[in-house]
Formats: sequence, structure tokens, C-alpha cells
Amino acid sequence: MTDALNQRPNTDANSRLEELEREVRGLRIAARKQRLIFGGMGILLAALAIGGAGQPGEKVVNDLRAKRLTIVDDQGKDRIIAGTDQEGGLSIAWLDRDGKTRIGAGTDKADNATLSWFDRNGKPRITAATTPTGAAPIAWLDHDGKPRIVAMTNLDGNAGVTWIDGDGKARIVGMTNPEGNAGLTCLDADSRPRILVTTSKQGVADLVWRDTEGKLRMNATTEPDGGAGFTWYDRDQIRRLIAGVGDDGSVILPVKDMKEKP
Repeated sequence: MTDALNQRPNTDANSRLEELEREVRGLRIAARKQRLIFGGMGILLAALAIGGAGQPGEKVVNDLRAKRLTIVDDQGKDRIIAGTDQEGGLSIAWLDRDGKTRIGAGTDKADNATLSWFDRNGKPRITAATTPTGAAPIAWLDHDGKPRIVAMTNLDGNAGVTWIDGDGKARIVGMTNPEGNAGLTCLDADSRPRILVTTSKQGVADLVWRDTEGKLRMNATTEPDGGAGFTWYDRDQIRRLIAGVGDDGSVILPVKDMKEKP
């Protein structure tokens, strides 16, 4: 495996993590805006009767124009609230019998569109969105409102899933791209990639271990022609041991230090 190939997983993982952080921040802001909008909407039409054409005593409205609209149940409780804000956003919320928002959808002035599900405590638990850049993320949040799993597709055809710990740090990142490659990165508590797994469209599969300094220490590879190899590196990135089998069935076993005679 060449040095360029060895370095690629780190570069892809770091780019993916930066992109993920931007999307998670956007999802958090969108969910927070929805909750503020839903909570600040007053009742506009608490006793509006619409429909029932031809039934005496009921009013028919063909065209209703309003900035905010509230639909109540038989007990007069708000159940659906829709409206616009001063920034050009549009939101609609579905509330339960206790007046807590359970589903919210909206668009904002930046052309983001979001759909969120809230638990019985009014906290967002699932948020899906589309962005002006062509990304389509969906996030699962814990009881504290922290994103723990984020899945996303991008306009360029890349797709990924990220698992995040309770401190908000990405720990596992999986990716696929339009070229047919796939990768999985496991990060430590300091967000450093430590284990990287990749497969290519050509049939090559790699497993890489890195130390806390990001240096390559072990690399296992299988080739489409049947060959397989395992390499150990020292802290200076110099190969020290190589073992493997060739496509012809031959076996390679290290008998000398590769530092002295590569």
C-alpha cells in the first residue's frame, strides 16, 4: 500500500468531521429556532369554523390569508400552530394534549427545510433537513438534546453515517462515495483517527492502525488477485516487518529487520 493510500483515510475522515460539525450546528440552530417560533405563536383564530358547505349556521371561507393560524381541539387547547416570522421563516407545529410540541416543520431565510420530532418533554429527538448546498442530513438526539447519530447524503454523491459520544465528539464515521469506495474510521476520545477500514471498487481492502500521534503502525491488505499482506511500522514510519501470501500461494515471512535491509 503506497504512502498516498495510507494518508487518504485521514484526509477523508478529517474533511468529513469538519463537514459533520457544520451540519450538526445547523441542525441544532434549526431545532432551536423552531421551538422559539412555536412557543411564541399566539392564538389567532381560536373559534374559526371552516367547511360544511350547505350546512346552516356554519361559515365557509374560500380564501383565508393570515400570518399565523392556530387550530384548537374540542377543549380549546392548541393542537396545530402555523405561522411566519420576521426573518422570512415558515413553521408549523403539532402539539399533544399537554400543549407540548411533538412534530415541527419549517423553512428559514437561508432556504433550509427541517422536520423535527420531539419527545413528551418537548425535547427534539429526531431532526431531518435539506440544505441549499444539496446536503440532506438526519440526526438522532439523546435525552439531553445532543446529536448522537447523524446520517447524510451530499450533492456530490457522498454518503456517510457518524456516531457521536455524550461529549459531542465523533467516534465512528462510515462513508461511501460515487466511485464505489467505502470506509469506516474509529476515533479515540480526542477525535484522533486510530483504526481505518477501506474497500475500493477495484477490490482492494485495507485495515490500518495509527498511534496517538497519527502515525501509521500496522497495515493489513488484501488484493483482488488473491494476495494478502501485513506490515508493521516503527515510530519513524519505517517498515520493520512484512508478512504475506502471494497470488501464487507463496508465503513471505520476515527473517530480518527491515530497518537495516528494507
